[in-house]
Amino acid sequence: MEDINPTLWLVLTIKKALEHGESVRSALLRIEKVAPQSLRHEIHQWRLSIEGKGKHLNIRQMSPYRRHAYDLMEKGLKGESIHLALENLETEVISACKREIEERIAKLPFILMIPLMLFQFPALILVSLGPFFIEMMDAIGGQWIG
Repeated sequence: MEDINPTLWLVLTIKKALEHGESVRSALLRIEKVAPQSLRHEIHQWRLSIEGKGKHLNIRQMSPYRRHAYDLMEKGLKGESIHLALENLETEVISACKREIEERIAKLPFILMIPLMLFQFPALILVSLGPFFIEMMDAIGGQWIG
């Protein structure tokens, strides 16, 4: 699950912990140990800033989905029920991931044309115009090696 979207991973892990009867706080402490490297430090800094023990982590610079996940976790730490909101966020993040995948797939044929144009097209020109150049060299009396 290392290649999964970090926000989706966070939402799924918190939701699963809540479904198994774990509190948000204990889930966060456990998640800090097993989170992907890119997310581990961020979660730790966020938790410390919420508890007032560390410097403030500016979540306003993050994606809207990640901000919403942190807002939900903060509500969960305050004792509010967040399971339904996590399910809704999970659906939104999955939809956003699918849209991004579809956009990248739509661009793929154009990206794959670059190697074709760089490597295969010049070879095709040489193969198709090669006999013409040989005849032209013979017609003007040039020395042809071959």
